Amino acid sequence: MDIPIKVEGIMFAKSGNDFKFLIIKRVPEDGDFWQPLTESLEDGESIEECLRRGVKEELSLDSIKNVTDRLWSFPWENKRGEPNIDLVYGVEISESDDIKINPEEHSEYKWCTFDEAMGLLGKENNKKAFEHFKEKVMNLK
Repeated sequence: MDIPIKVEGIMFAKSGNDFKFLIIKRVPEDGDFWQPLTESLEDGESIEECLRRGVKEELSLDSIKNVTDRLWSFPWENKRGEPNIDLVYGVEISESDDIKINPEEHSEYKWCTFDEAMGLLGKENNKKAFEHFKEKVMNLK
């Protein structure tokens, strides 16, 4: 059995040494929690293709500036108890981009600081992913 792979994109914009993070909120019927962008990897698709597709489908953006190396990965089980794995990357976009979220999956989005994101993120693994981003991309321990 193949283990479904999710690709998690920590969306960020950088100005000098300042980072802003874009997080999105799931619709109430799907948990009503804040998270980074997450997309299922499709057969034959590269990680970057998956992230670009997710950015287009979930945020209506056509471009990304940069994708980091993998920051972290973690296993988890879905609601049916089936194994999954998340592969976590940083995805740089422009804070001035015109974002339009997919209303079928997300109710709102927010640009925030690292600390604000940590206070809003709904799942512990998402918070750990942000900690890995902080350590590896922001170079702060």
